[in-house]
Amino acid sequence: MKKIRIKTITMLVMCCFLVLLLGCHKNSGENEFTSGSEQTNYNGNKSVVHGFEGTDKGYYYLANEILYFYDIANDISMPMCSRTECTHLSENCDAYARDNYLDNDFSWICDGKELMLYNDSLYMVEHSKENGYYLVKYNISYNNKETVVQLSDFQNKSQILCANGSYAIYNSYFYYCVYDYSEAAIKDDYIFKVHCMRVKMEKDAVPEELGEFNYPGDYVAEAGKSAGISVLCHNDNVYYFASGYRRMWVHQNVEQCAIMSYNTKTAEFKNMYSSASGWDSGISKIKGSDDNTCIDKNGIIYAISDETNIVAINVETGEKKKIYSFAYSDLGDTLCSLAYDGQYLYFIANQASTVSMATYIKAIDTTGKEVASHKLKVNGHRDKNGNVQVTGELEILGLDNRNIVVLSKSPAYEGLSTDKKQPIGEGIKDCGVGLIPLSDFLEGKDITIKQIYKY
Repeated sequence: MKKIRIKTITMLVMCCFLVLLLGCHKNSGENEFTSGSEQTNYNGNKSVVHGFEGTDKGYYYLANEILYFYDIANDISMPMCSRTECTHLSENCDAYARDNYLDNDFSWICDGKELMLYNDSLYMVEHSKENGYYLVKYNISYNNKETVVQLSDFQNKSQILCANGSYAIYNSYFYYCVYDYSEAAIKDDYIFKVHCMRVKMEKDAVPEELGEFNYPGDYVAEAGKSAGISVLCHNDNVYYFASGYRRMWVHQNVEQCAIMSYNTKTAEFKNMYSSASGWDSGISKIKGSDDNTCIDKNGIIYAISDETNIVAINVETGEKKKIYSFAYSDLGDTLCSLAYDGQYLYFIANQASTVSMATYIKAIDTTGKEVASHKLKVNGHRDKNGNVQVTGELEILGLDNRNIVVLSKSPAYEGLSTDKKQPIGEGIKDCGVGLIPLSDFLEGKDITIKQIYKY
């Protein structure tokens, strides 16, 4: 994922290069672009986070709802749109990859940001307000859109796809959740029936229901951003991990959680853990969304709890324990954006103070021992009112054995800034995307973020 630092000799050469590399826009049907990888199996380990996919040749990523590809060899980041007159700043751009609409004061979200690369094709979940959610497929140039299968049915079943990140591609299947939105569920304190589903990754395959469980609808929908469901995969098991703690549609803020397991060999669906009163073992306030959870190569699930702790959950034995804590004050320290690369856990740590906020990228091993830490440098950026911009709006988009790819919504970080004057909280945009060399980070070297996108 690298930004667009184009150092060509002339604009003519640059334009010719872009046309040759990208081919036509997504309605054209041409495909001159190759990713260099025969198959990327999105395995649910979250070593690659939604909204980002890596290939041998570069990175796909989304920034401000536009899909980009960073070409490593040529050090160029380009929107997946070849229309020369396009500004790449609105939904009219051929690289636009997100869509929202409102209905009865509730936001149904098209998961355009949930980008998945599989068998040299790009997959996204898109919706029709009238008919439901669909799994759609593009070629790697973001052309040749094809509807693979309908995932949920608004008209006949009132089924809604669970919120962003509640799915994964694993061993040729797409795993996801839908819930029944009904008057009966609303009257029952918004306790919805959640259906754990999967469908073969082929044209017009028939979705199959694996099992179901009851769960608060505001947690299913991530209302209030204190909840969510993630799909985590390991060997023969697919886990539906649900957790939330701050209800939005009813007055009781009861933490509720559930872990459902499906074995792909035996076809057995099991309730591994469920509680209407929260987690045990002194663990609390886990958001089940995909950016707060991951699973390691041994099948242990890791999650951020209480905003400052990382906990390890052994689904098979039921053991739960806190392995890491980042709480230096009571002013609002937070952890976010948890990812795993097969060896270490990576995350963002924000340390609050009465003067400013310090932001770190950290890595720990699976016992909780810190193995690397980098404090991001700030640039003193001021907004249009002359105020020094605050930090704390940083996330890990993804990582591989080359780079940690980060996105910032704050212009205050060096290497992730923007030239635009923009106060935080007023139409926040993705300000910058940058690369941190993984080996330099793990070795504790001085790091300069390579910016590959600037708003």
